[in-house]
Amino acid sequence: MKNVVISVILGCLLALSLAGCRNPATVSAKIYIQQGELDKAVESLKSALAGNPNDAEAHYLLGQVYSHKKMYPEMLKEFESAKSLSNKYNNEIDGTQKKHHRDLYNNAVEMYNQKKYDEALADGQNAALIVPDDQATWALLARVYVKKEQNDDALMAFEKADSLDPKYEFMPDHVLLMQFYYNKGMYEKALNKAMEILKVDPNQKDANRAAAFSYNSLGESQKALEYYQKVLSDQPNDPDLNFNMGQLYKAMQKYDESIASFHRTMEFNPKDVEAILNIAGIYLEVKKDYPNAVVYYQKAVELDPNNAGIWQNLGVALMRDGDQKQDQSLMDEGKKALNKAAELQGKNP
Repeated sequence: MKNVVISVILGCLLALSLAGCRNPATVSAKIYIQQGELDKAVESLKSALAGNPNDAEAHYLLGQVYSHKKMYPEMLKEFESAKSLSNKYNNEIDGTQKKHHRDLYNNAVEMYNQKKYDEALADGQNAALIVPDDQATWALLARVYVKKEQNDDALMAFEKADSLDPKYEFMPDHVLLMQFYYNKGMYEKALNKAMEILKVDPNQKDANRAAAFSYNSLGESQKALEYYQKVLSDQPNDPDLNFNMGQLYKAMQKYDESIASFHRTMEFNPKDVEAILNIAGIYLEVKKDYPNAVVYYQKAVELDPNNAGIWQNLGVALMRDGDQKQDQSLMDEGKKALNKAAELQGKNP
């Protein structure tokens, strides 16, 4: 009988050395997992790995436990160890990671739509940790960072998403990066991105607009003019484009074209004080057409009656018109306007 027992023990030891008897700690861990006692499962699996650090199954199971506990860095570490030791669990590991990525991404989108940006950020970051090369995840993170005003992080995420879509399959994300560059004063990068987009889609309206704005900001007036004209041919009723065109013509000293562009702005927005003031300023300082300057400063002061600067310029225009015409009544009106400006400046020093 004694010999039989010894034979059984020796048989198991031989099996452990050759094929590997099931580690009791791993068996216990599986039971704990089934029972939902995850902390005890972790203890058992760590015990198993302490005895055999090369136990692929223990690493795999520990990764699964960490996944249930939403401890994603730890999950990834254990899965990587399991895969380095054996390919037996690769399909299960990939499936687990894809599931958690999908759930985290979907929840991040939901939180973003609910304007719960902290929650969206946490889930989005974990999703990116699990699947670091998913373009949609980085594009979502970029939007979250923008909402949280974390501009450096937003730029990093936008550029990461951009690099993961070399075929421009997700054009809105490329456009957002371009607009982000421009809004942050990165005009060279905005222009380069606009040019890349236009290679893919020469009629992309936002890219043509960004090219016009960027060239303008970089002081390349003629190039800017070309793109403004292209955009305006498709969007002739856009007041902002017409306003910017007026500013560009003004900078190029094409004053008649500038006035015409500001007039088109006013057709769509008659109360655009800035357009009115630009016209008034050209008449006052460039054309020396004081009667028209008076007309437009009067329009502006009706819209913004507490603006001391407008009253000041109205007074100057009236005084110059009165002096030119030798009309005392105009000069008196000019003095009243200047006094009004001084009064307003006294209230708002």
